Amino acid sequence: MRIDEVSLDRDTGEVPPAAPPPPRRGPGLLIAAAVIAGILAALVYFVWIGRRPAPAAQPAPTTSTDVPVAPVQPLALPDEPLPPLSASDSFVRRVVALLSEHPALARWLASDALIERTATAIEQIGDGRTPAEPFAFLRPSTRAATVRRGSGLVVDPASFRRWDEVAGVVMSADPAQAAEVYKHLRPLFVETYRGMGHPDGNFDAAIGRAAGRVLATPIVEQPLGVETRRGYLEHTDAQLRGLAPVSRQLLLMGPANLRRLQEWTNRFLDAAAIEPR
Repeated sequence: MRIDEVSLDRDTGEVPPAAPPPPRRGPGLLIAAAVIAGILAALVYFVWIGRRPAPAAQPAPTTSTDVPVAPVQPLALPDEPLPPLSASDSFVRRVVALLSEHPALARWLASDALIERTATAIEQIGDGRTPAEPFAFLRPSTRAATVRRGSGLVVDPASFRRWDEVAGVVMSADPAQAAEVYKHLRPLFVETYRGMGHPDGNFDAAIGRAAGRVLATPIVEQPLGVETRRGYLEHTDAQLRGLAPVSRQLLLMGPANLRRLQEWTNRFLDAAAIEPR
């Protein structure tokens, strides 16, 4: 299995160019991010948006203090009926803009079918896949690199910094406000989810599954050992190699960023009254 299979990441430059990589299972994570119009895309996208630039890279902390803990004011959500799903994009843009002015959010909001894209990303994350198409714009511009440790290779810890901006903007979106937006838009997600082949329309459960994937990803403090294959990298650790693609993607964010993302996710779930699955 590829270390970053169908991910928002890229293979290391040290991979031998002799053969092309295996075909990707998608056009090209994230988090599932953010999390939008309500979740990581309310969890990979709400999880990956924000109001301020990302802080400079720091060593992995033992505890996280990035997620705001002070009470926040309720958002001034529109006091009007929700529009039909087919005409919801402009409404969603207006509501989600209350959360953030970050350029990454503006790029996402420039697309169409926002509720549908978010619902698809959440379902993909819950299934263990990376939401490559909905969040392709979050892909770092540089490749993951490796360095030699003893007789083997490990992922260069400096590569984790490529995801600092993504993690940083997530932290600046308040989890409680993100949950508030999701609750406001929930009927549109329910309608969309039913149209995706889920008659009960239980989108809270879909978010719970996606969140469960994020929270179950192990935080690995030691170097990530890898081996080169023909056109890709593979974890040397069998347990990591057996993780779902979205978890392997999250590992490439580094332990500090993953810890922050998991803390944000827990606070979002609490505010939205959703149980992880």
